[in-house]
Amino acid sequence: MSGTVGLRLLGEPEDIGCLLAVLNAAGIETASNGRQYPNRGGFGVRVYVEARVAESGPVTATAERTDDKPARKPVQRRPRGELGPGGSR
Repeated sequence: MSGTVGLRLLGEPEDIGCLLAVLNAAGIETASNGRQYPNRGGFGVRVYVEARVAESGPVTATAERTDDKPARKPVQRRPRGELGPGGSR
């Protein structure tokens, strides 16, 4: 994947800066002209950015669940064409 994607980011300048830092840390190269435009009739600013996956290769990530929600039980799959109780064909 070598394509570039155009993004329009809306928010407070500090929040946009934090998001761009996260994207860069995740291996997403970003480039902008550095200009911030005031949002019409809204809060904050808007910034136009171009983004692409860094040339260094694919990015991999792992995640762990942090809440106390129990894992879901696995679903028992029926063979194709077989119906459950009370079903007819």
